[in-house]
Amino acid sequence: MLRKATCVLLFSFLVIFICGRGFAAVNVAPSSISVARGQASTVTLQYQFADIHESSGPLMNGVITSTHGTFMGGGGTNPVPMSVSITNGRGTASEILIIPVGVIERALASVTSGLTYQRVFGLPAQIASVPISITSSDAAASFNVKRIELYFDNKRAEVTVQKHFPNLKAYADIRYAGSGLLEGYWEVDGRIISRVHQMLTFGAMTTLKTPDLPALPTFDPGSHIVRFVITNQGSGLPTPALIYFVTTEEFQARMMELSIKAPQEGAAIDRNAASFKWGSFKGASLFLIQYYENIEAGPVFSAYTKRSSYVLPKQVFTNIFVSGKKYYWKVTGYNEKDNMTGESATGSFVVK
Repeated sequence: MLRKATCVLLFSFLVIFICGRGFAAVNVAPSSISVARGQASTVTLQYQFADIHESSGPLMNGVITSTHGTFMGGGGTNPVPMSVSITNGRGTASEILIIPVGVIERALASVTSGLTYQRVFGLPAQIASVPISITSSDAAASFNVKRIELYFDNKRAEVTVQKHFPNLKAYADIRYAGSGLLEGYWEVDGRIISRVHQMLTFGAMTTLKTPDLPALPTFDPGSHIVRFVITNQGSGLPTPALIYFVTTEEFQARMMELSIKAPQEGAAIDRNAASFKWGSFKGASLFLIQYYENIEAGPVFSAYTKRSSYVLPKQVFTNIFVSGKKYYWKVTGYNEKDNMTGESATGSFVVK
């Protein structure tokens, strides 16, 4: 007479193993899934196996397989096979599960209760199941990232810039369902340049960009690879990459024209009205004003100011500038890194 034994283990995250000798546990994370109605969802499942025995009794050392996954109550299958290496009865594996919208809709229309994803591993059968609940909106669904798209300002995945180009930015469009904390980091050539911790709620997409500081490095000519890596969505989520090429040619900032506002060209001024004014622009935080007797020679006086105007000190006016003589002046703008960003035309005035 054949002896039959059935071992049933019930956990919120586990399901059933029918054993010949001994018993096994299959831990699945997450233990349950919530998906939104009307759209496909993607989730990473982690399987952890413990106490897996050979049919003859000892702990297993080998490989167990699952030919496919099944959507119980949804009338569909996942045809992707899985193999798990088992050492001393233990092993881990993961898969990226796509739950098609058709499976979700059939589950809603079915007279059966609920939707469950199930995989059967090896013989004797080790059955892992994850219940799937269906919500009416993304906000109530389990948080999961569906897709990452990376690009530069040109909306492409590659760009060429000059050496020391100052404003290179990369962007990441993150499409997701549910609400939760997004954790990840930007990296360049395998080196982390900034970390991201952002709460995402009640939406389908968010856009991230690389920070101003530290900026994407452009001091080293050659090819560089940019990635945005999400760290709290499982190891199976793809990480797309961008490539930018830095040339050996040095970046030259585009010069802006500083408009002269006062005094009028060729106007006569005295030391009580020696005020000079010019226009400004974003990117100019410091100005150098210079005065000349001869525009081809060096300046007779110069000064720095953070304002878009300057008044000659009376003592300077009296000691340097001669009554009845014509002088020239111009202004140069600099940014916060002391790079020249703008320059005015040359103006002239006569000292009374």
